[in-house]
Amino acid sequence: MKQLIGLITILFFVACSKEEPVTPVTPLPPVNNDVKLSELKAGQSSVYLHYHSSCENFNGNFSYTGNTITLTILEEDGKLYAQEDYYYKGVDTSYITTYEVYNEGKFVVIPERWNSSLFNFYDNDRIDMEPESRIGLEQNGCQIFHSDKVFEGNDIGVLDNFKIGDIEEEDLTLVSCEPILEVEGYLMYDDNRLIASHVIHIDGWSEPFPTSIQGWILRQ
Repeated sequence: MKQLIGLITILFFVACSKEEPVTPVTPLPPVNNDVKLSELKAGQSSVYLHYHSSCENFNGNFSYTGNTITLTILEEDGKLYAQEDYYYKGVDTSYITTYEVYNEGKFVVIPERWNSSLFNFYDNDRIDMEPESRIGLEQNGCQIFHSDKVFEGNDIGVLDNFKIGDIEEEDLTLVSCEPILEVEGYLMYDDNRLIASHVIHIDGWSEPFPTSIQGWILRQ
């Protein structure tokens, strides 16, 4: 009898020690819900970090200000809107602006771009996300050049590499503002996303003209 009880006890512990079969868990794909300019949808959101510098000491004066813009796509009454939540670190407050945005073929259209802190300097409502051709560009310090001329106007360019501070981005499509007194600006984007908005301000009226750079870079 004792042997029988011992045998039952052993079988009980063996049964309890068996590992239950584990169902394999399929890893979830990484969340990537950045604003896709070529395919806008409600719920997309991207964060941009504000930086500043100067042409006189392009990398040495580079710093982040702590200001941010959270760009979110909203839908209301069948229309899409971009909402910019601009956070000012210095006063610890936010300012929100909203403007209509939509896709039209290969273009993203921003009829009220002047309400945007990212797109306001660009002198066109439409941004071509699939340009048929792009001219070659090079970075020289704070500026972007085509051949020996500053890139500006209606052309669309391609920049192999853009560097400032700890930022380095590759294979960017660029558009620039029309020539404006005291301002040079570039929108830099890839196939889907706005990567950077880079604006140079001329701050003086006599040579050598001092400059300030205000830019936004996509947080990745």
